[in-house]
Amino acid sequence: MKRKKTKIRWLTALVVMAMFVAILPCRVYAEEDGSSGGTDPSAPKVNNTYTHTYHTNVKITANVTEIMHDGSNSLTSETQVQKESGFIEGSVSSETVQAMITSLKNELRNQYNQAYSSKETVTSTKLKHDHFESANIVTDESGNTITDIEDLKKILAGDIVNLEEKYGQITKNLDVHEYQVYELEYNLTLYDEETEIPNVDIENVWFHYQPGDVPKASATKLDPFRDMYDIEYEYWECMEQTEKGLEPTAFWYSDESTNNALAADKKITSFEEGKSYMYSISLKAKDGYKFASNCTMMVNGSSVNAKNVTVSGSKMFVVAINFIEPSKPVQLKKIDLIELNGATVSFKAGDKPVFTGKVPDGAPYIYQCEWWLCGDAGVNSAEFWDKSFTEHITEFEAGKKYEYGAYFKAAEGYCFTSDTKLKINGTEYTYHLREGDTELENPDEMHTLWMIIGLTMTPVETSAQYEVIEGANGSWTQNTDGTLKVRANGDFSKFTGVKVDGTPVDAKNYTAVSGSTIVTLKPEYLQTLSEGSHTLTFIYVDGECSTKFAVKAAAKQADTTPPETAVKTPNQSKPVDQTTLKSPKTGDAASPVVWMIVLLATGVMAGVLVCLSGRNEN
Repeated sequence: MKRKKTKIRWLTALVVMAMFVAILPCRVYAEEDGSSGGTDPSAPKVNNTYTHTYHTNVKITANVTEIMHDGSNSLTSETQVQKESGFIEGSVSSETVQAMITSLKNELRNQYNQAYSSKETVTSTKLKHDHFESANIVTDESGNTITDIEDLKKILAGDIVNLEEKYGQITKNLDVHEYQVYELEYNLTLYDEETEIPNVDIENVWFHYQPGDVPKASATKLDPFRDMYDIEYEYWECMEQTEKGLEPTAFWYSDESTNNALAADKKITSFEEGKSYMYSISLKAKDGYKFASNCTMMVNGSSVNAKNVTVSGSKMFVVAINFIEPSKPVQLKKIDLIELNGATVSFKAGDKPVFTGKVPDGAPYIYQCEWWLCGDAGVNSAEFWDKSFTEHITEFEAGKKYEYGAYFKAAEGYCFTSDTKLKINGTEYTYHLREGDTELENPDEMHTLWMIIGLTMTPVETSAQYEVIEGANGSWTQNTDGTLKVRANGDFSKFTGVKVDGTPVDAKNYTAVSGSTIVTLKPEYLQTLSEGSHTLTFIYVDGECSTKFAVKAAAKQADTTPPETAVKTPNQSKPVDQTTLKSPKTGDAASPVVWMIVLLATGVMAGVLVCLSGRNEN
């Protein structure tokens, strides 16, 4: 029992000693090199070093845009040019590589006219690893490279016990070379003078906010100069009445960095009912361009007051474009049908564009414009958009395809929907909106329709031979309920409408049926024409034919006064021609032959009566 207790005491003591040793600080030294000699501090050691060298190949890509002027015309050409340095020693930030980048840019710039102004805008940079190269370089104490193969094998194996006397302190350097490619892409704009932007058209700005809605960036560029400038930011201000008058108290910018810099109590986070908000916009011209001092602006189809436009070289700021007061939504009436009547949608080669479309009186929508497009060329019925075309359609050319479009706005209290139909000159056409049109965000409540219509036209050089075969040179009398019917020999499937004196006639003013083409002008329309000669023209997709017709004045009312019965006395001052005097007729003027027939018939009757009387006596 005593021996057992002694063992327990020794075991306890050992455990305590182990715990004490465990908490003592200890340090482990790693061997500095791979030389032999164990832990003998007197054993020779190899001095290990490391070097890392970068080599960079610079590749630059320049997207060069040249803008030259020939009078009022602007000529633009675009090319892409690349330059490469090959691998040179240094990292991207080193002076050597930066000098190479500058040298390559200058070399590229010198390929073009030095008299032109230029601007550079970096679009992207990328650094890519290519490959590594490495080697162990062994030197003696004097820095000379050790070349003995057998000695090098021993050194690399860590066996240098007998080499210290021969080489002294041995150094083994791991020499690493990293090869990388630096890609730089930038836009280089060259111009003889800055091109002026004469007008801009901003569409799809959302003004129909309701209380609680969050502001959103929705403006899009629609003019032909849209590639020459950027929308820098859209801008809302909450306007409140203060002691100093109407002042902005909160703001919203579509540019995130600018908006995030606003103090929390100065941000518009949502629109509030009963408050007034003002919309403005800032535009910035790209390199090589500037806004004209008299640059005009259109927003959502309406012209902006020139007094609100401030142009400063490459920047254009337009203030107070619109004011809104968000309120609870009002139920809008939906527009089922848009009608455009009297539109000229057929032309021959050589014809000049004309726009004659009109909407019915009292329609719940407003006509804005019509246009024709052919590639980059176009023509618009609205002067603002028409002058935006750099390539203008002045007359239609044979063989080219022209696309027709129209723009409408809903009247106050009304809206368009995705089911709204379109009729032009009585014919229904399909249409779609521009890609990205913000109206598509709520297709059941659209306020504007910028229609790309499924109506195209290809003028032909020579017209088909059409002629009027019935009703030519007809006439119609005013104040009558008659019609004027004329027939032409054209195929009815090619018939598109009629014109009177060169003006398209609304389809409601006539009827047209096949056989070949029979047109009947209604009296209500004929009554609107002036008295005189007029020209009626049948329009087909590949030709026309015409005839004259007359509108006659209404007949005057006949004179119902009875003729005078008084006997006229001869003029006593003139001699009487005795040859012309006749006795007055005082008896019957019947023919003598008639009287002889009557006498003969009487005699016969008398004879018959005598005979009958004799028989009775016998």
